Amino acid sequence: GTERNFRSLSGGQKCSVNLAVDSAIAKMLSERSSKVFNYLFLDESLNGLDSNSKMEAISAIKSLFPEKLVMLVEHSLEIVEALNGEILIKNTEGKSNFVSA
Repeated sequence: GTERNFRSLSGGQKCSVNLAVDSAIAKMLSERSSKVFNYLFLDESLNGLDSNSKMEAISAIKSLFPEKLVMLVEHSLEIVEALNGEILIKNTEGKSNFVSA
């Protein structure tokens, strides 16, 4: 209930706020356009969270958007088990290479 400046938040708190804002914007765009978006793209949206918080965020995303394909760009492999599928791309010598799906 206390108002705080965004700059004073920790990395994890900023991540949580950004996820909440992304969710609200996705819902608003869907409602205003009268279109159902079947996907949600999150690019490094979990940066700043520890492993447990990342798992909680993934669980929240799954429950908030059960009908959507969620594409998550994440550089940490520790959360792979929580995901339904993965595409692994490896950067070698400045080039991105598809490794597995």
